[in-house]
Amino acid sequence: MSFDTGQFIDTNAIDLVQERVRLASDIAVWPVWECGEAFYRIESRDRRRFYRVGYREYVLLSMLDGSTNIAGACGLAASKLGTDALTSDEAESVVVWLLQEGLATVDGAASRSSSQTANTEKSLWKRINPFWIQVPLAKSSPNLRRLLNCFAPLFGRLPTLIGLGAVVCGMIAYGANATAVHQSSGNLFTADGWIYFFVTWVLLKIVHELGHAAACRRLGGEVSEIGIVFMLFAPLAYVDVTSCWRMPKAFSRIMVSLAGMYVELVIASLAMLAWLWCDSVASRFWLANIVVTAGVSTLLFNANPLMRFDGYYVLSDATQIPNLYGEASAELKRIGKWLFYGESPSSGHSHRGRSLFLATYGVAALIWRLMICMALCAAASFMFSGAGILLVAFAVVAWFGQPLKQLFEMTREDFQIDRPRFLRSTVVATFTSAILLCLLFLPFGTSVVLPGVVHDPPGAEIRSAADGFIAEVHVDAGTAVVRGQPIVTLRNESLRAELRDMELKREAARVKVRVATDSHDASATQVSREELRAIERQISELRPKVDGLVVTAPHGGVVSGKQLAFSIGRFVREGEELLRISNAGNREVIAAAHQDQIETVRGSRHQPIQISDVRLRRFETRLKAVQPRASRKLPDPALSALHGGPLQVQPIEDEEDNRDEETRLVEPHFIVTASVRSDHENELPTGTRVRLLLGYRRLSLWDRTRVAFAKFWTQKRQEHEG
Repeated sequence: MSFDTGQFIDTNAIDLVQERVRLASDIAVWPVWECGEAFYRIESRDRRRFYRVGYREYVLLSMLDGSTNIAGACGLAASKLGTDALTSDEAESVVVWLLQEGLATVDGAASRSSSQTANTEKSLWKRINPFWIQVPLAKSSPNLRRLLNCFAPLFGRLPTLIGLGAVVCGMIAYGANATAVHQSSGNLFTADGWIYFFVTWVLLKIVHELGHAAACRRLGGEVSEIGIVFMLFAPLAYVDVTSCWRMPKAFSRIMVSLAGMYVELVIASLAMLAWLWCDSVASRFWLANIVVTAGVSTLLFNANPLMRFDGYYVLSDATQIPNLYGEASAELKRIGKWLFYGESPSSGHSHRGRSLFLATYGVAALIWRLMICMALCAAASFMFSGAGILLVAFAVVAWFGQPLKQLFEMTREDFQIDRPRFLRSTVVATFTSAILLCLLFLPFGTSVVLPGVVHDPPGAEIRSAADGFIAEVHVDAGTAVVRGQPIVTLRNESLRAELRDMELKREAARVKVRVATDSHDASATQVSREELRAIERQISELRPKVDGLVVTAPHGGVVSGKQLAFSIGRFVREGEELLRISNAGNREVIAAAHQDQIETVRGSRHQPIQISDVRLRRFETRLKAVQPRASRKLPDPALSALHGGPLQVQPIEDEEDNRDEETRLVEPHFIVTASVRSDHENELPTGTRVRLLLGYRRLSLWDRTRVAFAKFWTQKRQEHEG
């Protein structure tokens, strides 16, 4: 990204009221009706940018022919509009805006020279920005128009309805299989996998931009330019469809803005439907990654209105502000001049509600872009090591060098010419900087939060000892039982019949042993005894299963109702959990603590802590134990990101480590155990996902951001190395 500083015109060095101002030669103006009110749209053909002004401003602009100064233009406008004409101050504000946006020039060689110099410097900074390098590949041409004409029919009414139907089906399928899709997208690793991801990503972005271009062509617009943007040296396609602002209907322009996301969503939906019908693990892996890249990532990335992507242009059309970011930046500059220099904040061309919206959007976009700058700098320093630090320094100079240079020149000029203005700006800047530094570096306290799951103690699960159908249930949820009390009776007649047959075979084998012994046949006796021992081994395996058809309580306690979702006649497998029996006060919370949290956790061993559930209710408790060493073993599947939990996991590739579990934590964590009081067990049933709140950590916003970035990049590096 780069900061748009506009055309540099030193308005303090000239008397604008007496200057002759001329509109730029590439300007086109036409009327539009928006929300029942007449406006005029301005197009700068050379810069391919669009603006909007009201009727009062348009009348003033029509007087700026280079032969009349601003005072004379105000007089002519007043003769035409009367009291509705712009005042002298408002007219001067409009002219300043025109000059800053490059829509007008002031007659005189000096002004033109300074403007050309500023534009040259700005263009240089834009070209050398290492994080956003734009390379045009083709301008509007007959060949490009013929290519787009081939794709334009895909945006007809019938193809669009079919595509929307596919998107709806794909979204329904994804909603029902989201966990499996994300698990499928990460359970296969190949040496050349990164090549596939790179090629798929580039192709999807090319198709995305062709969607914009084809839709623009279909609706009567022109594609001025196509090319490639290198964002941190990662290639992205782009198309210039600013001509769609000539379209009279906002709906058509919004359709052009949404066309790229629509095309990718259709591809993601088709991939999702193919994923459902595909059985190959490798194919499902590739299809799942297309779903994530073309579907989920596209919506999160392109729909964001704070960057100049699809969501930005949709918002721009919805609010009827063609140059939304430029006008928002200009509004922030006006507010800054009012705050730092005491100048009038009046925009001269915006209503109060519009000005408030522009200021709000400008602040949000500025904060978001600064966050993106920080993220890109962190990514560069991580990806390119020592060279990344130089790249970051270069980017900082490219981003902030020109604005800081202009600020320094303006401050120096104020110091020499206007001391009160200089003193005001210095005091306000010092006060504002102090507030920002306090917000950034002053520590504030928060609790340490650990994700956890409510567990019963080991042995609380009651499982089926054999396959069978549930014939009778002897207890209900909440029933107190004693050791040996029948709980569930299973029915498996084939198992009982098999045991009876084996017992009959055992009796026959015993007879054979006696006969062989009486006949003093040693070899026959040995064979008969081996046969008898084999039958007895089978009986010893069958007997516990038959006895297990009547499930009894192994210990006393209270039956937990969460696992009693079975019914009479339902078939259960051997080892399937039937219910739980726990003693009051034995329930506990198993939580995971990150390595940077462990000191606070250990300091809370003898202090009261709190359990917070999904309804934000809090229950007081204490820690029971803290694992002495960190481990990458997942404490509970419910904490995994694959099941909606907060902990990032990755597949286990080593077959020796994959005996009991399929995934493990990306980063090592300490296992923390906390008790659940008996009077809280009804509110915290087994399996509930909770949070442990403990300790009191004092860190500044800067420290928290730094720790978060370090944790994020460490995690990504471990994923890459894994």
